[in-house]
Amino acid sequence: SSPTTRCPCHQEYEAFRSTFNRPLVDYEVRCNTFCHNNQLVKDHNSHPESTYTIALRWFHDLPNGNTKAYSRGLKPKHPKKKAGEHTVSYGGWVSTADSKDWWAEGRVTDVRNQGSCGDCWAESATAVVEAAYAQQTGTVTRLSVQQLAECTPGQEYNQGCGGGWPVDALNYVKARGGMCTEQDYPTLIGDGTDRNCNETLAYDCQQSVRITEVVQIEQGNEEQLFVALNRGVVSI
Repeated sequence: SSPTTRCPCHQEYEAFRSTFNRPLVDYEVRCNTFCHNNQLVKDHNSHPESTYTIALRWFHDLPNGNTKAYSRGLKPKHPKKKAGEHTVSYGGWVSTADSKDWWAEGRVTDVRNQGSCGDCWAESATAVVEAAYAQQTGTVTRLSVQQLAECTPGQEYNQGCGGGWPVDALNYVKARGGMCTEQDYPTLIGDGTDRNCNETLAYDCQQSVRITEVVQIEQGNEEQLFVALNRGVVSI
């Protein structure tokens, strides 16, 4: 028998492999892993009590434990609070809703695929700026994750695909006087390759989105978090 015949959902896997350009290596193992994950997705989406849907992504043919080899992340050595950072009290309760869905209100861009790059910190910071801009202008604009991942200073903590911290990226945007759009500074980092900051591009691009203040709520303070989430999108 061939590896194909030993995989019960090989036809669906072929469609998946074509969509995400998956390799032929370890076909049988990958195919059977896909079958398992594909069934989980189907079961969830067809469940009558499911309140959201899920979908397959490129890594869903990787056996458990192998995903780490394809992704990179931050080593937890960053101090919880650095000099110059501050927390802000929101001054008590304000009128707030019991629930908030910024996606439904059109304040959040669609989810990006960070691929094998550990740039979640830059993705998160970018989403916060995009949401704040959308909240004030009513226009959803995709901004450059690549700029934040490459250009945020701090060799020890902010390392592109090697990890970093959203607050540092947001402080960079504030100090820089704005950030580039996705169109002006295209994002390529999803391939897992770190690139040097394109200073010329970062300074020549249109700086139409700016922020004036970066704040952090107190760790563990759910009252502040509740108020903050009602005021805007929060990076966690």
